[in-house]
Amino acid sequence: IRVRSQHDVSYQGHVKTEEGARSGAVDVATGRLYLPTAKVQNEAPGPGGWRPPTVDKDSFHILVLEPSSRSQ
Repeated sequence: IRVRSQHDVSYQGHVKTEEGARSGAVDVATGRLYLPTAKVQNEAPGPGGWRPPTVDKDSFHILVLEPSSRSQ
């Protein structure tokens, strides 16, 4: 995503990350994106057809994505 102003936001492309990385924070000065995540294990579906994933102990980490030189 490129944000030039409150009213000028555009889609730039798709970046594959880890399964648990769903939301994060952006440093507007550098364009870096910080995505908190952890290693998850998807379990067999339970009653109702869904079961939340479990998180591996001590696996929390933050992915840091930096803009490529061509997207700045």
